[in-house]
Amino acid sequence: MPTNLKKTELKQVAPTHVDLFVEDYYELKKWAQHLSEYDHEQSEDLLHDFFLHFTVSKPDLNQIHNLEGYLYVTMRNLHLSQVRRQTRMPMRSMTVVEYDTVDVSL
Repeated sequence: MPTNLKKTELKQVAPTHVDLFVEDYYELKKWAQHLSEYDHEQSEDLLHDFFLHFTVSKPDLNQIHNLEGYLYVTMRNLHLSQVRRQTRMPMRSMTVVEYDTVDVSL
């Protein structure tokens, strides 16, 4: 099917943050697994948090000279935040009665 557009008229579309995440997904997943010491749930949480952070904050990709380094450092920092959060607020088991009371939430 012939087209009337010349190659010079085609616009180059810059990759979106989602595109970059999808493109680097397997590498990011390996990093998340390594950082979480191969804890599947923790690595999935880290990858999810990274996706949200990267796609919502939308850092200026033109200002990033080493994208791979930026992605790794961002993921590492998110992991450290998760670890700090877990140590500040350790999970504890609650009974059904405790879960349903207001005292626990205060």
